[in-house]
Amino acid sequence: EKLKELEKPEKDARFEFLKTLAGQLDSRGEILPENTSPYKYFSEWYIDRYEGHPGWNQYTPWCACFLSWGAAQQPNETFDGNPPRFADVDTGMADFQKSDKWRRPNDEKNKPIPGDYVFFDWDRDSDPDHVGAVLCVDDKDGFLYTIEGNSGGRVAVQRYDLNDKRIVGYGVLNWKTQGETTE
Repeated sequence: EKLKELEKPEKDARFEFLKTLAGQLDSRGEILPENTSPYKYFSEWYIDRYEGHPGWNQYTPWCACFLSWGAAQQPNETFDGNPPRFADVDTGMADFQKSDKWRRPNDEKNKPIPGDYVFFDWDRDSDPDHVGAVLCVDDKDGFLYTIEGNSGGRVAVQRYDLNDKRIVGYGVLNWKTQGETTE
């Protein structure tokens, strides 16, 4: 329902973002060849080469790097300002909360929309462990479908109950809508 309320340019932008992510399905952290990136891995793209960054390599947790990469691939006119860029899930979530671009789970007025980020806390210790992007929401059956990097070591589509207690909340990207201009 929330998707229907969006302006067409925002719907289109959200779709293009998700299409970019879906183009990486089954990647094991490497940026698939259809892309022109000089980097081999999402984490390498994020840190701008592994050299000089001890602890960073292809096995560095890369779920947030994947989303940051996908957002950075969108045309400049997609977002109002720069899209979020983060590798640490805690930092990404905190930034969404500080910028007032945060939705709590099970908020009837602010349901997730395709293209939103979804944050998870697997062990429910109030510290987020993972982030993905909302692919679609099935309100009728109560499921949320996501596309996630580093899900079982690869880019994968997953399904969760909308009431899953491991869902901490949703981050909303700063999409441009029709009628907005940048100064």
